[in-house]
Amino acid sequence: MIKNHYICKFASLILGIAFLSACQESALNAPSKDSSISTDSGDLVLEDDETISEPISVAGAFLYCSVDDRIETTEISTAVGCRLMSEDSRPIILNRDFSVVAQLVKPDGSQIALQQSIVESVFWSWIFEVSNEDLKGSSISMTTSDGGVVWGEDKVIEIDLDNANEVARFNMLTSLVEEYEAQLAIEEAKVLEKEGKVEDNEGFVASSKDNRDQRRVETASAQADYNEKLAGFEAAMAAHVEKTAALEAAELEEQDAAQLEVDAAAGVLATALVERDSAGSALDTATSAQNNAQGVYVLSLGKLKKSKESRDEAIAARDKVKLDLEMARSELEVVEKEI
Repeated sequence: MIKNHYICKFASLILGIAFLSACQESALNAPSKDSSISTDSGDLVLEDDETISEPISVAGAFLYCSVDDRIETTEISTAVGCRLMSEDSRPIILNRDFSVVAQLVKPDGSQIALQQSIVESVFWSWIFEVSNEDLKGSSISMTTSDGGVVWGEDKVIEIDLDNANEVARFNMLTSLVEEYEAQLAIEEAKVLEKEGKVEDNEGFVASSKDNRDQRRVETASAQADYNEKLAGFEAAMAAHVEKTAALEAAELEEQDAAQLEVDAAAGVLATALVERDSAGSALDTATSAQNNAQGVYVLSLGKLKKSKESRDEAIAARDKVKLDLEMARSELEVVEKEI
């Protein structure tokens, strides 16, 4: 009867430990509540500092088109250049190229679709080749389907047949040079701003990498500690099973001493279980922190790549304005000598 009592106590203890062990294993194997990537890791905070490109607005601009005999065409056609002008008759600098839909509107109201020429010109934004017989009294109607441009209503202007006389051309080029100089200062400032963001993001990548590497070290340490505590728990479990088996085999006069050994082994096993569970929780926390740090590092790489692309685009825009400014200055010098 006494022996059965000891066996019942042993069975209850084993069932309790097995239940706790199963719960702990389930908790360790389940996805961590903190396993999602968090971008908030101390001082490492991702912010979307890349501005969204604003659409070009030319809704209030006026269209100006004129024949330009300086541009070579066939004997039966003439080049017509067009550009946008502000309300105070200054040329508008477009910060990017975009295609337009243009129609030649003849005096009788009939229309002819115009194809944009590939001729490069600092003076004109768009160049079309128009048949000589269709020039007189005709106008050009223009719009765009580019979603990045606020165009407003269709712009219509009668073609100026004065061939952009030298004085008018000189005045236009003078204004162009001034506009390009102002635009170049803006583009230079943008490049400096973008380069600053690249430097910031390079520092952010370095910091997030260091943080990730540190988290990896902490996780490895936590894993080693958990493995040690798990081994201790398994050894304590084996010792308890051994002592319990000895209790079952013990003679009546030996059972009290055997029970004391079982109780001592049970105490060691309970302590080992607590230590294993604590190490498991620490490992879970370390793993979660490592996953978050890895996520921040990956995001920082993407952010750096994006900022470099934005910087390169700014450099390209600045260089284009530089080239246009040089061309405008060169052409202004030529026209100035002809006046």
